[in-house]
Amino acid sequence: MFGALPRLLCDRLAAVRRIALVAGAVCLVCVGCGLFAEGVYAAGSASGSAWSKQMLRFAWLRGGQSQLWQADADSAATGLSPQSAFALPATLETPLGSVWKLFVYGYLVDRNIVTQDYTCSGGDPEEVYCCMTGGHVDREHALVQSCGRFFEPARLQLDPADWRKYWAAAHAPAWLRDLHAMTPTHRVPVAQLLAALQAMPARPREAAASTLVSVLTSGRGEGTVSLYGSVLRAKTWTMPDAARPGASVGGAAGWLADGTPVWLGGSGGSARVLASAAPRIAPLLAQVTVPDDGACMIVDLFSRYPIREVLGDKGPAEVPDGPLNGEFRVGFTNGNWARVTSRGELQLDRNAAGAVQVVGRFGMNDYVARVVEREGDTAQPEAAKALAVAARTYAVQHGAHDHGCFRIDDSSSTQRVLPRMPTAAARRAADLTDALVLIGVPVQYHHDKAAPGQMSWLAAKRGSRSTRSSRARGRKRR
Repeated sequence: MFGALPRLLCDRLAAVRRIALVAGAVCLVCVGCGLFAEGVYAAGSASGSAWSKQMLRFAWLRGGQSQLWQADADSAATGLSPQSAFALPATLETPLGSVWKLFVYGYLVDRNIVTQDYTCSGGDPEEVYCCMTGGHVDREHALVQSCGRFFEPARLQLDPADWRKYWAAAHAPAWLRDLHAMTPTHRVPVAQLLAALQAMPARPREAAASTLVSVLTSGRGEGTVSLYGSVLRAKTWTMPDAARPGASVGGAAGWLADGTPVWLGGSGGSARVLASAAPRIAPLLAQVTVPDDGACMIVDLFSRYPIREVLGDKGPAEVPDGPLNGEFRVGFTNGNWARVTSRGELQLDRNAAGAVQVVGRFGMNDYVARVVEREGDTAQPEAAKALAVAARTYAVQHGAHDHGCFRIDDSSSTQRVLPRMPTAAARRAADLTDALVLIGVPVQYHHDKAAPGQMSWLAAKRGSRSTRSSRARGRKRR
């Protein structure tokens, strides 16, 4: 996807903690992150041999069922089908690795515990995941960078009794109620890890998931955002493999964009496992419905063209002010007409001067999808995703704040918006880039002119085609 964006913009790709928070000028940036914990991987007899077979495993807890998929990591990267799943065995275990930090993070958020930044004094090899000597790291960056020193219970002066009380109230597995179990080497059944992720209350889970989007843009999984979009919100983990001296096992654990708990494991470091898993689990992730988040867009449709009247789909009767449901014809003072379709998201209103106007209120992803279809197309999915990121970024950078929403005109001088429901392909481009924006540079885009900070739509489509051709040639060589 991001081969379609100018390199200047790619270097500034980051995930907002949630687009809704950007209205308060809060976003998360992580640069130069490393996301794996050191420790000793004490493999059990069953799981130790499993890792040595180069097996890639993916599990989730969905609809009350824990399911597992597995594939030979050395075989052709064919997609896994929903039908190839089987029940997740209770005997399959995993080290917590860096995932323990995710549970400490959630506890801190939900208990409203104020934390001091961790300051790097130098001389501690673990600080390589935190900051330079004399620097410091806050809670969100510590999670993305996997700074274990920040989350050490002793440093944070966490109360083991309150920790136990909190997780017991959440009906978490017994091991999670023990604060002393929060170590990289502690081994747990994968099924129980999924249950623990499911047990995390909504508020800290949403905060963690929003922060973890950055793992794919600037953390250990950097570069895999083009493979996963922002559907995967997971904490990566990498541990030494006791069965293979000098080798590693790794993966990720967290949630999908719809809240589904997931776990991924395989041979090699987390970055390698993420890249290897992407084409295999893509068909499974395609099932995920990404809901619009709390961010909203208010759009003044046809802002450059004064409206004379709005009529029903048939007949000369004018439509009264209020929500629009159905198909309508919009007549402009210049004599032109346009058709609009609404399911209540559009409203016929009047401005301060009494002039007729059509105002739309959309969720952020709905808005982005409408812009993608109106300003571009979805013939090249990777280019469509690049345009979705640019459109979302433009809305955040240029939208005015109005009653908790961003407000922007529907205009060729800003962004044009489709006055009907977008296609599934356009919505998919928006969903796969959910919450992703570019930061550090003003964002513009143009039909055919590229410039610093400006994406050319036609160049993006060409880049998408060339990337797809290169991948196809690579598959043929293999």
